[in-house]
Amino acid sequence: MISIDSGAGLANATIQRRLVPVRLFYDFLMEEGLREFNPVGRGRYAPGRRNGGQQRGLVPRLAKLPWIPGEQRWLRVLEVAKNESVRNRVKLALAYDAALRREELCSLRTGHHPGAASATRSA
Repeated sequence: MISIDSGAGLANATIQRRLVPVRLFYDFLMEEGLREFNPVGRGRYAPGRRNGGQQRGLVPRLAKLPWIPGEQRWLRVLEVAKNESVRNRVKLALAYDAALRREELCSLRTGHHPGAASATRSA
């Protein structure tokens, strides 16, 4: 059996998206009086429940946390970076120090200087 967070099979977001039409179909059947309940119902507020009053939906929503390297792996990254060009070492240091996203880092141009960054960057 494959669990949802095993990395095999469909992603959690894909499963959630595929359940929407099924859930809506059962909502329609309930409105028409052909079904008494929706087996693919949404999570709902349920007073008195342990987890903050929330009743889980059919498939729980998973949120992946970002991967953060441990100390040994980070030291290895720095060791490998020693052999890179000055440009790549500066980009690594800048990305780390300024917490830049990949897109922000890749959009930097060599000609950037402190005054140009504030003029070209949008909030």
